[in-house]
Amino acid sequence: MKKINNKGFTLVELLAVLVILIAILTIAIPSITSSLERSKAKQLKAKQDLLVSLADIYVSENRNTVTQNCYLELAKLKSVGATEDDLLDANGNEMVGYIYCDIRNNKIYYTDASPSSSDNICP
Repeated sequence: MKKINNKGFTLVELLAVLVILIAILTIAIPSITSSLERSKAKQLKAKQDLLVSLADIYVSENRNTVTQNCYLELAKLKSVGATEDDLLDANGNEMVGYIYCDIRNNKIYYTDASPSSSDNICP
């Protein structure tokens, strides 16, 4: 009589492996997702800091024309070396916002707020 060769996995063993994999994935996926979001937020903050530095250079080079508090459009930063990539966010979309130049207090910062009609736009 010939012996039957049973070299395989049982249904119970396969189900046990699937349960373990699902448990690992339910823990890993949210962790990876939040890690990616934190990374994108850090990248956005770094780009905003870069744009503020470029705005500082712009204001220094245009000291004669920028004499009061004003909002600087991001596109104007190309004149001081900003590249197309510098003006894109982590998802590849064009950044929306302005650089507010507070000349009186010698501060420059990035803002998402659009200037009102009474606010000055930097020349």
